[in-house]
Amino acid sequence: PVVIVAIDDEEYAIAVLRHRGPEVKTEEKTRLPGKLEAERRESAVQAYLAEAAKALSSVWREVGGPIVIAGPAYMKNRLHNHLKEKHPELAERVSALVSTSSAGQAGVYEAIRSGALDKVLANIRMMEESQAVKELLTRIGKGDGRAVYGEEQTERAAQYGAVETLLITDEKLRTAQDDRRKALENIMHSVEKQGGKIIIVSTEHEAGKNLRSLGGIAALLRFPIQYNNK
Repeated sequence: PVVIVAIDDEEYAIAVLRHRGPEVKTEEKTRLPGKLEAERRESAVQAYLAEAAKALSSVWREVGGPIVIAGPAYMKNRLHNHLKEKHPELAERVSALVSTSSAGQAGVYEAIRSGALDKVLANIRMMEESQAVKELLTRIGKGDGRAVYGEEQTERAAQYGAVETLLITDEKLRTAQDDRRKALENIMHSVEKQGGKIIIVSTEHEAGKNLRSLGGIAALLRFPIQYNNK
């Protein structure tokens, strides 16, 4: 997930972006003193930023993931600086500052539509893919039966209802002929039906190349299967 906070000097919203779309976790509005009351306004801004940072911290501790700060330049940058000073653990997770004309829910959706999150999301996908393949290789190395690879063994594991996470390269899906593609789709449907997770792994990075060397398809299992790799 990605945590998005969209803030200006009137409101902020904090949302969690997952594959199915954004979920707004909290929204707040404020009325700051006018710019002619500089001292009172600055004090109110500091309190407002502290409140937003506290809400952001609460959401982030719940879901984790990278943080994106969106909004008009001034308040967006003020929040980022506030995090650096008061919440360095959050500041370290800020992956992008996105300029939007609005804040609140509208700012969240504007940031998503802008395409500015594409790189952040791509990095998240690559990390997820890399971690899954790393776990696969670890389990294969242990030889404890909690991982399989190759179409035959992966299909067998899916039939047993043993697949926790199915890994398949984008290349394998893209290049499979009709009969093989149908077989792969059947495996994927079987895994989904049994509540398993499916990760399509790009062969553009090292994890995908490692998976390709194992036949382009593999699975992390819920329980061991006594079926030797060939």
